[in-house]
Amino acid sequence: MALYGRNKQLHERAARYISAAGALINDSYKLTLEITDTAKTMRFAARLARREIPVIEGRKGSEQQRFISGITPLGPVFYRSTLEKLADKYIVIHDENGAASRIIMNTVRAVALESGQDIISCCCPFSPDDKIDHIILPDIGLCFTTANRYHDFGGSERRIHARRFAPAGALRLKKQRLSFNRRAARELIAGAAEVLKEAKSCHDELEKHYIDAMDYGKSGSLLEQISLELAERGL
Repeated sequence: MALYGRNKQLHERAARYISAAGALINDSYKLTLEITDTAKTMRFAARLARREIPVIEGRKGSEQQRFISGITPLGPVFYRSTLEKLADKYIVIHDENGAASRIIMNTVRAVALESGQDIISCCCPFSPDDKIDHIILPDIGLCFTTANRYHDFGGSERRIHARRFAPAGALRLKKQRLSFNRRAARELIAGAAEVLKEAKSCHDELEKHYIDAMDYGKSGSLLEQISLELAERGL
């Protein structure tokens, strides 16, 4: 019980660190949104999406939501290989602060679904309810992906830089606050990873008690029973 309580406390602490980092990242997004030419970005995104995404007449697309990145005991992890297995063409939006990329991704999502394409939307672990980092269209092997310090996508893929949608001078005026947000978020994420590492050790100790108490004979019998029932149903 002591280990269980300790594990719970550590996960709650890590969640607070990640939430605080997300608040700073969201502040950077709002700062850059103030100077982003949203109308220009939306027009560009609509042209891009309609050029790259074929229309399937008489069909409405479907959407699955997934995570392929997150904060772990090893720090930020990004499963780029998932994108590479599902697509062979990539359009990379390089956006450190997330203003232009949100507009582009939301537009791409709307056009893809309207065009009848099935998509996989990969949510941002810091803002899972309102930010999409990657959109995969597996049926046509196409992926729109966001690149930043948490999930780089280096290579010769087509790149769109978010700075083209905001005046450089206006961005420089916000440089100090954006730099502070990045440094503070980096520290919080590193702290969350350390706490999660401690939570994993605690979980491993807790699991030893469960392993020692496990009746493997009974679990094996139950597995056999369920397997037979599934076979009888033809599943």
